[in-house]
Amino acid sequence: MNRATCLATRPDLAAKEAAWAVSLSCGEPARIALACAAGIWVPGQEELMAGYRDRYFAEVLPALVTRKTAWSKSRLSSLLFPVTLISEATIEAAEAAQPSDNLLRLAVADQTTIMRRRLAASWLPPAGYRLGSDCGSPNDGRTPLSKRVMARIRSPVRVRT
Repeated sequence: MNRATCLATRPDLAAKEAAWAVSLSCGEPARIALACAAGIWVPGQEELMAGYRDRYFAEVLPALVTRKTAWSKSRLSSLLFPVTLISEATIEAAEAAQPSDNLLRLAVADQTTIMRRRLAASWLPPAGYRLGSDCGSPNDGRTPLSKRVMARIRSPVRVRT
């Protein structure tokens, strides 16, 4: 299993395609399919995997409907979801997908929620924004407390010996 996962993590389109095919093959044991799926989405390989976002919704969801065990169906749908392609396009594609299976619908909804949170967490402040620069912050110099603190910092007490 470790070998299958390691082979799938390589930044090579042929390795990704082979792992994708094994993951969706009904003839492969579930543990091998899961091991291959676990290595497909690797951070830093977004450009290589960009085409797989649409393939997930077009190929994976219909293929997983035929899986027998609920556990492998749910796990594969989560592992093959395009988790590294954090964007509004991925969220929109997930919301547009309508899997016929309730278990798959729930797995896609879970991954979409996680993607929304990751997208919100990756928000960057606008250029020039400084932490604590908002009006009313104790550090901005406009409140009485910060004026007192600033006065003490600027004029330290002298000690004579």
